[in-house]
Order: sequence, then structure tokens, then C-alpha cells
Amino acid sequence: MEQKRSLIGWAFLLPATILIFIFCFYPMVQALILSFQKGMGSNVQPAGFANYARILKDATFQQCLFNTVFYFVIQVPIMLILALVLPVFLLAGCGAQKETSAGSGNVIKVGFAGPLSGASGQVGASCYNGALMAFNERKAELEEKSGCTLEFVTNDDQSDPTVAVTIGQKMVSDPDVLIMIGHCNSSCTISSSAITCPAELGMVTGQSTNVDVTDRGLKGILRVCQRDDFEAPATARFCKDSLGIQTIFLVNDQQAFGAGQCEAFAAEAAQIGLDVVANEGIVSNEVDFSAVVNQIAAANPDAVYYGGNYPEGSLLLKQIRDKGITSIYVGSSGVDTSELVNIAGKENAAGAYYISSSPAFDSSAVLQEWVDRYQQTSGLAADGYAIYFYEAAAVALESLSNAIDAAG
Repeated sequence: MEQKRSLIGWAFLLPATILIFIFCFYPMVQALILSFQKGMGSNVQPAGFANYARILKDATFQQCLFNTVFYFVIQVPIMLILALVLPVFLLAGCGAQKETSAGSGNVIKVGFAGPLSGASGQVGASCYNGALMAFNERKAELEEKSGCTLEFVTNDDQSDPTVAVTIGQKMVSDPDVLIMIGHCNSSCTISSSAITCPAELGMVTGQSTNVDVTDRGLKGILRVCQRDDFEAPATARFCKDSLGIQTIFLVNDQQAFGAGQCEAFAAEAAQIGLDVVANEGIVSNEVDFSAVVNQIAAANPDAVYYGGNYPEGSLLLKQIRDKGITSIYVGSSGVDTSELVNIAGKENAAGAYYISSSPAFDSSAVLQEWVDRYQQTSGLAADGYAIYFYEAAAVALESLSNAIDAAG
């Protein structure tokens, strides 16, 4: 069998070998024979080395020989050396530039990302104004300390994880961006930080509660808010102990935040004897939830819990009440906004509950003073999103200050 395989291999090589012999070796041998002869046709006679002696005295041949030797001995080695040395210098230069580019110029950029347009635009505006307020309060101090101009770079993620990835790539590619504040939505934060963290660009979020934000083993991602596995179980216990609810229908927006909330709620409900009759998903950014509303009507639960953000949560509440469903409505912290009343309607919102992670602003003079400053700088009423992103920015700017100190 091995001998047969060997013969097959030689059979494949044979045509190429014949062609090489005919067109390469045969002409070379013939040229060598002719160089020792003189005359043409039938008058060919041996010439010995006479042809070589004559050509060596020819001026044109001498010039051609000189050019060939010069090219081979001088130019080829020089070109090879340059081809090897120049890339080394270029790579060394690029490496030095990359090493010194961050903060080496006259500008330090602080990146911000949040939903500044679309259905969650109001939340994004609060996040933006809270972060910008903290930035402006420390801008002059950090500029004096660093000798650089500080810039606040704004990015609109539209609550879209794919847009968040693009923002992460944009921030990483700019060597002047030294820290990021954002995102608001957990799905956006998870997507973007998968880009920024491996590139060693730090990120601090004020509102991303999904456990995966900080449980993926990535360095450089922080949050200043609660997690789903704290908020949702507390909500489940509130429903059972304070509201006396026995059966509950869960609805989530199938995003990282809402799905994580409902998953943690269901796990706690199973522990405390609260009956979860269903956990259904709706499509984020949709406006017609009649399918799930009909399921709620059929189940007739004591309460409906919504895990997700206020645009869909407010519409869901309105459509539940329009259907005549009287089940208690309980929303996650994503519903914590005055827009709930504006979208669902005052009558429909009456008696609804939602979890708020923001402090009672009138509970202390310090908080009330912050509220006054926020309203003065932004022209908007303070809410939980604003203060949490103010704190997120404060943490990010403090880390930047420490980095400036460390750099001397």
C-alpha cells in the first residue's frame, strides 16, 4: 500500500519535472555547450575559452558585470538592512506614542453615556445633568492639578446595547478619555464594559442593577446603586408582608434589568410562599401589550409586578386599568419617575406602588441643599437618577484625581 502511494506521488510530480527539464535545465545546458563553440549551422567548430576571453575585454560586458556586482554586494544588503531596521524603529515609535498618549496632551476627557433620546430620554436627562453637575464642581480643581483642560464627552446610547458597544469602542479608541460615567440601562452597561474593561478604561454606573454588571470577573467596572438580588427580594417581601399579596403575575421587558429583577423576585417568592402564577415577557419599545394583559385578566392575580423601565411599565399600567383589571400594580425601580403619572394617567396611577432607591430629599438639610443646587444648575426637579449619577461621577472624578496624584 505504501509503495502504491509513493508511485502515485511520483506520477503527480512527473509532468512538472519534465516541464522544468525542458524549459529550464535543457536550455542552460545547450547555452553552456554553445559558449565553447564558434560558427553557425554546419560550420560549427570548437572555440575553447576564446569566447570568454573576448567577452571579458568588452566594455559593455564589463559595465554590466560591474552593475550586477554593485547591486548584489551593495544595494541588496542595504535594502535588507533597511527593511529589517525601519519597522523596528516605527514599532518602537508607535509603542512610545501609545504609552505616553493617555493624558500626555493638554486635554483629559471624561466620557458619559446614557439614553438621551427615545422613550427613556427623561431618565437620560436626569443622569446627564447629575453627572455634569459633579463634573463642573471639580473641573477647575482637576485642571489646576493636572495642567490639562478637562472635557465632558457626551454619548447617547438610545437604550440600545448595540449602540452602547459602538460607544465603548469610540471611547477606547480616544487616548484622551481616561474614565467613563454610565451607562444607565444594565444591558447597555454590560455590552459597553465588555469593550472598555479589557482596554483598562474604567467605568462607573449609577443605575445598572443587574448582577452581571459586576459579576463577570472584569476589572474597572463599578456601580453606586443597589443590585437586582437585593432590590427584587426586598420587593417580594414587601408584597407578601406589607401588602398581604398571595398571588402575583410577573412581567419583564426581556432586557438585562427587567429579566434580572423578575428572576430574583421569583426566587425570593418561592422562599417566602408567595405564589408566582406567571413570568411573561414583553418587547421593549413596543406600545401594545394586549397579549400579556389578556393573560393577566385570565389569571386574576392579587398583584402584577413589572420589572423594567418606565416607558413600557407606565403603558402596561394604563392598559391593565383600561381592561378593568383591579390587581395591585407594583413596579421596579425603573418605574421611579414622574412620567408614570403622565403616561398612565393620574387615575390609573392612583394606588400603584414602585420601588424607589432614591433618598427622601427633604429628610436632611444636606440633601435639600443638593436638591437646590441641582435645580439651579439643571432647571429640572431632582430625582433618584440624577443623584445616583451625581455620585457615580463623584467616584469617577475622585479616581481621576488619585491617578493625577500618582502620575505626579
